[in-house]
Amino acid sequence: MFREIRTNFRNLSKEKVNLERFSKDFRIAISIDFSKNPESVGSGLKFVDSILKNTNFNVEVSKEGPENRELIENVGFAFGEGLRKLYEKRGKKQSSSLIRSGKKMMCMFAVNAKKQLGEANIQIIGKPEFDPEYFFAFFDGFAQGFGSEINAVINLGKEKNHMEFVSKAFASSLREIFSE
Repeated sequence: MFREIRTNFRNLSKEKVNLERFSKDFRIAISIDFSKNPESVGSGLKFVDSILKNTNFNVEVSKEGPENRELIENVGFAFGEGLRKLYEKRGKKQSSSLIRSGKKMMCMFAVNAKKQLGEANIQIIGKPEFDPEYFFAFFDGFAQGFGSEINAVINLGKEKNHMEFVSKAFASSLREIFSE
C-alpha cells in the first residue's frame, strides 16, 4: 500500500533550513541552523538525539506518531534532506571520512556528498547495545534524504556506550563536510 509522504521547506538560506515531513501516520519538524551556537532539542529518539548532540550546529527535531521503523527512517530522511538543501546553498566539501578508535572499539564513516542515489552500506561487527533495526532505518533514510552514499564499518568491543561512540563518529563526518 502506497502512503503519500510530503516535505515542506520553510526559511531556507545558507545558514538555516526549517522543514516538515509528514504523512497520515506521522509528522516530523526539523530546524537546522548553522548561525546559532550548537544546541539540540531532543526528539525523544535515543540514537537520533545522540547524533544531534554531537554536531557543531543547532538542530531541533520534533515528531508525532508511533515510534517504529517508518518514523525513524523518515526522521533520518528529513535530517538528510535538510542538510542536503544547506549543502547545496553553501557548496562545501564533497566527501568526508573518519576513523575513530577507543580502547577496543573502532568506527569508520565515509560520507560522499556528491548528488547520487542515497545508499547506506553499514557493517557492524559485534553485538551493539542499541537496536540495529532502528540504526539501519535511520541511516537508510538519511542517505536517501541527503542523496549520498554512506559507508561505515563499526567494530564494537565489550565496552559500553556504543551509541555515543558511533554517533560521535558520524557527527564528526558531518562536521567535516560543513566545516568552514
